[in-house]
Amino acid sequence: MKQFFELFELFSLSNVLKEEFIWMNLFDILIGNQDRHGHNWQILHIEGRRVFAPLYDNGASLGWQLSEVEVESLIADEVRMNTFFKKTQVKMGMDNKETPRIKAKQVLVYICAHYKKEANTFFERLSQFDMEEYRRFLEGFPLITPERKQFLHKLIEFRKAKMEEIYRKEGV
Repeated sequence: MKQFFELFELFSLSNVLKEEFIWMNLFDILIGNQDRHGHNWQILHIEGRRVFAPLYDNGASLGWQLSEVEVESLIADEVRMNTFFKKTQVKMGMDNKETPRIKAKQVLVYICAHYKKEANTFFERLSQFDMEEYRRFLEGFPLITPERKQFLHKLIEFRKAKMEEIYRKEGV
């Protein structure tokens, strides 16, 4: 993992894009995205500026692989939800290899220790995330089951709380 971040630091635009790169990795932990390899993010050149493109290809997130039975089980069992969080592994987004996947918690701890300013800003914004508005959005979404809606709300609420807890423990 350290090598991935060191590689990013060598990138000629790292000073311009560091905040967005760190936020992308933290956001992927929040949503449980397992597929942010180098072809799933890009830099745009707009009017002489370099900016991160909007995030795309988030299909391997939000418990996409879970059956409805597993979703219902996670909703009902905090211990299983915690295990699901602990097992989350992510790609770092600097190459296109399928391995190594890195435990999300390790990435979070590393970012909190080495990118404090970016982590502080991310968690300040995350603390303002309106879970009630998110719930209303899910309720209005017609293409998923009521159980999946409940799961998606609980998943983000749970992961947000776990990430904030780890962030606080790291003394940022």
